[in-house]
Amino acid sequence: MSGDRSDDDELLVEPGGTPRWTIALVALAAAGLLALVAIRAKSHERTTASPSEPPSITVTHAVSGAPVIKIDNTDDPVVAAVLDHGRLTVMRTDSLVNLTAKGKVLVNRHLAGDSALVAGAPAVDLFIDRAHNVGWAVSGIERQARVMTFDPTTMRTRQVTYNNFIVYDAALLDGRLYVATREGIAWLAADGRSGHVPNVSGVVLSVAADVTRDRLLAVVSSAGNPLIAVTPAGHLETVAGLDAIKAQVAVVGGDIWLGGFAQRGAILEKLDPSTLRPVKHVVTTGLGPGAVFVGVGTRDLFVTSGGSAAVTWCVDARTGVVEDVLGISPLSIVSSTGTTIAIIDRQLRPLHPTPGCTG
Repeated sequence: MSGDRSDDDELLVEPGGTPRWTIALVALAAAGLLALVAIRAKSHERTTASPSEPPSITVTHAVSGAPVIKIDNTDDPVVAAVLDHGRLTVMRTDSLVNLTAKGKVLVNRHLAGDSALVAGAPAVDLFIDRAHNVGWAVSGIERQARVMTFDPTTMRTRQVTYNNFIVYDAALLDGRLYVATREGIAWLAADGRSGHVPNVSGVVLSVAADVTRDRLLAVVSSAGNPLIAVTPAGHLETVAGLDAIKAQVAVVGGDIWLGGFAQRGAILEKLDPSTLRPVKHVVTTGLGPGAVFVGVGTRDLFVTSGGSAAVTWCVDARTGVVEDVLGISPLSIVSSTGTTIAIIDRQLRPLHPTPGCTG
């Protein structure tokens, strides 16, 4: 790294297929903000975890020949997608589209101006909040994060705001968007209001909404306190050490999972919701140096290799059983019961995993 480049310059990377949280981790490590030392909790502080049986690493589905869902018979790149009540909302580089899971277009709204700039970001998180009748699109890994709200039915843009922070991750909880930044967790409301979650400072690299417990979970890049549970009002409920160098957190139907990179290789752990200590270790043979979350379904968690292997696991979040092994390296996967769709090479590809992987 040359001496005349700022930390922000290191974080502004070009678009690519690598998941955004991994890009952020690498960039922060290069800037000296993330110590590459595993933070190990003392043995007497950790709940004894039961390892699951090692899954077969045989790829059961090589989906290179799977059909592509074409929108208006074009190959325009897909930036992000979200599955909501059986319908897909898809952001492309020039449009926001609502369609059925089988590909029938219901609304195709052209994006221009600031809305198109959101779609052109290195990474985009997309959310649909039917309870509050709002859609969200937030740009990641940009010096000034752009956040767009839109009508989730008509796909019309409502407003685009520019924010003086870089977004590494985002989550939706009770009508507000919460984003992981270098200065803690910021929140944004659909009416344009914004603020920060109190008592959370430093670089936050991963954030997830624990809806059933009305709180946020976050991986914080500060020695000793890397995983926290905090309410939107700033009440720190739990602080736990991690046996990880880099990690992200996800919640699947109330089950909490941690995945990432450790000195021994990939880690994939189910956590106790009260202590945030591991209660189940999944044997990660086949995932290489790290485990990367690429999708959360109704019941399943989709985990891809943090190395070069083209392999993605469908993990039952309740039991930790690997239900299927897919021969893909997707940008992301959207899934709900009975429907699973991946973004591969910026195209939508429906997947047909084994019956055990229900989405």
